[in-house]
Amino acid sequence: MAAVVERMRDCIAKHPDKDRRLIEARYFSEETVTTIAERLQTTVSAVSSQLYRIRSQLRQCIEEGAAL
Repeated sequence: MAAVVERMRDCIAKHPDKDRRLIEARYFSEETVTTIAERLQTTVSAVSSQLYRIRSQLRQCIEEGAAL
């Protein structure tokens, strides 16, 4: 389990600052998608799409690391 957490941290670190801030806001600060959208002056749909894309990329990165 510790290896997966470490791999996730490595994968998150590879993302641009904008993506990392979005991940932090949603999952570490537990902001709602609506709150994030309001703060970024964008739509809930746009934030949800960005989070989906980031999660997909993180999943792929973690799985590739687990295969090594």
